[in-house]
Amino acid sequence: MTPLSVAAQAIPAPALREVRELVEDYELRAGLEAITKLSHELRGGKLRGADLAEARFLRAITAADLLLLSGYAEWENIEGRLARALGVPRADLVPSVDRALEESRLGRFIPLVDDARAALAARYAGASPARIGSRTDLVYLDRVSAILTALPRPDALAPLGTDPCVDGECETRLLQYSEASRRAYSALERALSSITRLVHASDFGDPFARAAEEGLHHLSKRLLGTAIELRPSLPEDVGPIEGDGDFDTLVAVQEDGIVVQSKARVRLDPRGLALPNDGACGSRHFIRRGERMQKELVETLRQSRSGCGNRVVISASDELEVEDFFSAIRSVRRAGSTLIGVAGRKQDGEVGVREFAVVQGRKPSVPLLTIEPESITYTVAAKRRVLSLSPADMGAANEALPEHARIERLAEEIEGENRSEGEPEPLIIRASDRVNFEQLRIALRLERARIALWVR
Repeated sequence: MTPLSVAAQAIPAPALREVRELVEDYELRAGLEAITKLSHELRGGKLRGADLAEARFLRAITAADLLLLSGYAEWENIEGRLARALGVPRADLVPSVDRALEESRLGRFIPLVDDARAALAARYAGASPARIGSRTDLVYLDRVSAILTALPRPDALAPLGTDPCVDGECETRLLQYSEASRRAYSALERALSSITRLVHASDFGDPFARAAEEGLHHLSKRLLGTAIELRPSLPEDVGPIEGDGDFDTLVAVQEDGIVVQSKARVRLDPRGLALPNDGACGSRHFIRRGERMQKELVETLRQSRSGCGNRVVISASDELEVEDFFSAIRSVRRAGSTLIGVAGRKQDGEVGVREFAVVQGRKPSVPLLTIEPESITYTVAAKRRVLSLSPADMGAANEALPEHARIERLAEEIEGENRSEGEPEPLIIRASDRVNFEQLRIALRLERARIALWVR
């Protein structure tokens, strides 16, 4: 079977029949010989009509395939020899092959040309490898393998996938995970499909898939069994928090109760990808608001510690009283889990984590940031600065002032204070029970190296 995948004219020119035999199975020597012969025939100017179109196509697609196989698996790097066979400078090799493919994009050659051009763009120009055929499948698998080897995280793999829930039509359990996690999940699904398609193409005689067979075996072996973490999605009413702190379990405090969800690990398996079952790490557990809510939170965290990890972050809806957040902190500590910090929504929609320490017991030392419903007081040494947040002093409702402006104003109040030659002491934040969580969250967003939260 030739790279045409469909029969050409009934009686091609003798040179074309010879080239077809050379590329029946891709081998380095035969492939370079075929390109040399076709270059000679095309320069001779004797080919016409269908013979000319097929010669241009065969020369372009063979060059593209050798270029895509160059340096892959058992194939040595042949870019220099390929450039000489084509009669082009090595630096112009990829653009020359792409132009040759574009010029041969006619009729029945179009699908194979599009596949080769997309694969070249993905490998050499960093383009996203759209699914077209065997060539893009192989480049895609190579890209996925490289990412999983270097940085097996959903945000690294997400650019190669699409969100299966973008229209709300996906498995309900997928909605429990962040968008980057869902995109990473779809990337893994496509990787499994690419392996299957390449194996079938090789079985049916596709010369490119057959040439890549040994490399595909190594790629598949490396990919299958690889695991990637899926991260929980945040409730819609959670506000912004930037930070890349890591965690195992998210505790999301909401108006109607608490959601507890740990990260899930999804492993590539020949049988497909499986999301966690109820009760497994990654499944979502809802605790309804009531007298037993905090006790159930303690029990749930204790059950998940051994198998799902010990590091916990807490998010809260902005309109909730801060006491709900403090209660969750106390429950996390009673469960024996490690509290990392507060969780919120980063600019990319993923979970951001602002780490802080917890201070309990007697009134903490300064520097102290005390948050009241209509003011924030900053105390350091013998100095006190009061930042009023009341509408009378601001001339407008506090909610009308953009959040970033409120953070800047708060930062200005404490800028330059408590400076010392060594590392500054942690800024301790104390919040009145009457404060809503949004005010505390804004204070926690201050760009301060170390922050501690006083929890009574």
